[in-house]
Amino acid sequence: MNSQKQQIADKAAEWVWQRGAGHFTIGQLAEALHVSKQTIYKHFPAKGELVQQAVSALLGRQLAQLDLIGSLAENALQEVVWAGDYFSESWQTVSPGFIKDLQRRFPDSHRAYAHITEIIVQRQLSRGMEEGYFRADLPVGLFASLAYGQLAYAFGAQRNPSNRLPLPAMLTHYYYHFYLGICTPEGHRALTALLADRAGVGDPGFQASYG
Repeated sequence: MNSQKQQIADKAAEWVWQRGAGHFTIGQLAEALHVSKQTIYKHFPAKGELVQQAVSALLGRQLAQLDLIGSLAENALQEVVWAGDYFSESWQTVSPGFIKDLQRRFPDSHRAYAHITEIIVQRQLSRGMEEGYFRADLPVGLFASLAYGQLAYAFGAQRNPSNRLPLPAMLTHYYYHFYLGICTPEGHRALTALLADRAGVGDPGFQASYG
């Protein structure tokens, strides 16, 4: 990919994440990049192609970071916590409409995002099961799909007026409670101990709910 096309894709990835894919136009993107709309259309003839490339860029960054975390973590639980730190930070800037916009307007990009997210979860589950921290009888594919379903539900629940949690906090709760729920007794004790030291999930309500 040439440098101009990469620059366009990178800016689109930032906006897809922070604004939602349906909440910016090609004209706005062109203005932000100081190029013409024709320049963007030269590289991406349709917005769907641009969003697809943007989602691929997002996933590429996530996978690179998670590969590094997995290689450095001593075990599956440390990988879960370090990945949780990474996700908690990135969720600070995500748009509440990120998932819904992809589902409604760019279903191919949504399927790609869901698929890779489930692969990430499957990898974590398999490692934890091999090390004895997660239950050995888990149907890995099914539980990876459930994990993504919880993530998507959290984005939708954010629009419920009765919900008082900000989206990053809600996503963090869903993430850690998913893994706590599939632990063996030994894994649950170890993960709870690791979480007790994490500033990002150290609020009293979360502490009470997993302690």
